[in-house]
Amino acid sequence: MNSFSGAVDLSSLGGAKQKPGTAGGSGAGKAQDGMIDAPYRVDLTRETLREIAQRSTQLPIVVLFVAGDTGEDLAVKLEDLAAKNDGRFQLAVADGQAEPELAQAFGVSGVPAAVALIQAQPVPMFQGIPDQAQLESVVNQVVTAGAQYGLTGQVSGGGDQPVPTAPAYELAAREALGAGDLERAAQIYEEEITQNPGNDAAKAGLARVNLDRRAGQTNAAEAVSAADAAGPADVDAAIAAADAEVAAHLAPHAFDRLIATVAATHDDDRDRAREHLLELFEAVGTTAPEVMAARRKLATVLF
Repeated sequence: MNSFSGAVDLSSLGGAKQKPGTAGGSGAGKAQDGMIDAPYRVDLTRETLREIAQRSTQLPIVVLFVAGDTGEDLAVKLEDLAAKNDGRFQLAVADGQAEPELAQAFGVSGVPAAVALIQAQPVPMFQGIPDQAQLESVVNQVVTAGAQYGLTGQVSGGGDQPVPTAPAYELAAREALGAGDLERAAQIYEEEITQNPGNDAAKAGLARVNLDRRAGQTNAAEAVSAADAAGPADVDAAIAAADAEVAAHLAPHAFDRLIATVAATHDDDRDRAREHLLELFEAVGTTAPEVMAARRKLATVLF
């Protein structure tokens, strides 16, 4: 595992380093048995950076950069893996959109993305959304690397640091997502929307789950190739390709594709393309810069 090239050196925040094969750092708050009274998941902000960097001298920290709700499904899976690994790593979730300086410091240019923090040194893990097997493999590598540096601390899953709160329906949906049950997660969001039609957060959650369900049934390369060959007037091809592109974190390409389809079609076909585009806006996050830019482009086509 190699450190980021050009990433900001955070070592001054973490205290003394250990060499591979040596015992872990002293680390305030560590019990005699190496158990740290802290939750599996914490928020990383400029205010908590020093504390989290110092904790990375006791055990590896997996830093996940998200943007609003984008990446939350991945955070759920990583938190679940922290529990399954008996707290041998801690998950720190940072909102790259709200904390751009942190994203820059960790060398992150797009979300979701994960970086391991080992003795206050950032080490790249992945960008995008790996499948479950890939996620477990890279987490195992991080835990193993930590052990090689003597970082054998464990978080208890408790502690006095608040775990981000969420409504009951969202917690249930996260549990379903952590188990890989997309159908159940979609059902939970649908039930919440039926009871509370104005719940925009639930609508965004459903849009993300539905995107994952569709993308999982599509060969991305074939979908994009077919849409490129068919041209913008083929609504079905454009929708399939746009789903694949958003799932691959190429949202601007997907948005431009569907805007071109809206411009090239009429009546029902145009409505289908526009409605699907709006659903993808929900999936990506209505306040994301690429969504706001696409809305302006769509307005010029419609009006």
